[in-house]
Formats: sequence, C-alpha cells, structure tokens
Amino acid sequence: MQALFSPSKNTALSNANKAILLDYKNQDAYFIRGKINIKKPDWISGLNDFKRILEINRTSIDAQTMIGYMESGSGNQKTAINTYSKILDKQPNNSNLYAYRGNIKYQLKDHADSIKDLTKAIELDQEERDIANFAKLIFIDPKVAYSVLYSTLCSSYRHLGNYQSALKACTKVIETGEYTDRHYPYLASAAVKRALGDLGGSCSDYDKALSLGYQTETLVNRAKKVLSDGICLFN
Repeated sequence: MQALFSPSKNTALSNANKAILLDYKNQDAYFIRGKINIKKPDWISGLNDFKRILEINRTSIDAQTMIGYMESGSGNQKTAINTYSKILDKQPNNSNLYAYRGNIKYQLKDHADSIKDLTKAIELDQEERDIANFAKLIFIDPKVAYSVLYSTLCSSYRHLGNYQSALKACTKVIETGEYTDRHYPYLASAAVKRALGDLGGSCSDYDKALSLGYQTETLVNRAKKVLSDGICLFN
C-alpha cells in the first residue's frame, strides 16, 4: 500500500485507479481510493470501494472497520456498534475496534459502556498498537487517534462525575500535543479541576485555553462564561 501513497490526493487517487485497472482485485488500491473518496467527500463512492474489498476478501478487518465508521458518520450509530461487535467476536484483542466502538457509545451518551470499551482499548494497545497502525493506514497521525481516545474518555468520566479519572485522561490528551481544537483539552481540564476544588489550577488551564485561541463573541459573553464556570475573574 505504501507504494501507492502520495502526499497529493489527486496523484494518490490516480495511482489507485491505475492499480485497479492493472489488477481489479487489488485490495490496497480500493482501500486508498475509498479513503480519498471519503475526504472529498464522496461517501457513496467510498462505501462502494470498501464493499468491493469485502467482495474480494470477506475477512478484511480494515474494510469492515471503515464501513462501521461510515455507518456512524451517517447517523446509524447502533448499526455501527453491531458492525464492530461482530468483528470483535472474531478479533477480541483488536484495540482499535474497542476504541471506535467506545467513541460511538459516547455519541449515544452510553458513558459507562464507552469507558469500558476505551479502557479496554488502552489495555490491549500496550502491545499490539492496533490504534496507531490503523491510523497510519488511513493517513492520520497516530497522536491524533490517541488524543481522540483520551478526549472521549475524559468526557465520559466527567459525565459520570468521576473527576479524578477524568483529569488523568485530560492530562493524557495534553501530553499527546495533537488535537483539532488546541484549546479544548485545557478547557476540559479547567472544568475538571474546578469540580475537584483546585481553583488555582483551573484558572491556569482556562488562561492557557484563552492563549490558544479560545474566545467567545464579546468580552461581556466571555466574562459571563468565566463567571458561570466559576473559574477565574478578571483583574
């Protein structure tokens, strides 16, 4: 698959199409094309590519994982959970599948089960590194994948009022150094520290979030946000 990859999306797509013309059973080429189609976004074409892989190889875990991801992204979270559960029956030690399923359970507000899946993913991933390996396969920095995992875990613990565990997970997010909204983990950490009574630490994290671009529409709204969170006061 690495030979087909190109930093240019158009070049990678062209290479994948050529590879498929040369070998219509080239699973790697279909997978790359499917991922590129998702990014376009052209989900119908992407789904057809992953389904084509399963026609060639019904046991492809990677294709099934992507189909589950697309089911979830289309609002069919329960179907996606069933998809991942079926794969886990055959791959019970795949940490990446637990991570994906745990994230979907969080979307459904099933925080307790989300925590079970995410902690299981962390436990299993110590050796196999399935999460990092799959992230690389779909052209994502593994740090981002772990950041998402710990962010979701932090949020689930917060919803259940387990702030000590939430803080540990939030700290892990910050340690990865990779997250879409750079200020988010500091906001989450600030809220958790406030709940734990650490107002000084909470204020420090909130200030860090502000320095990384977190802002509300106006100074008045920002002041209201600060006061409602009970974190910091303006000097």
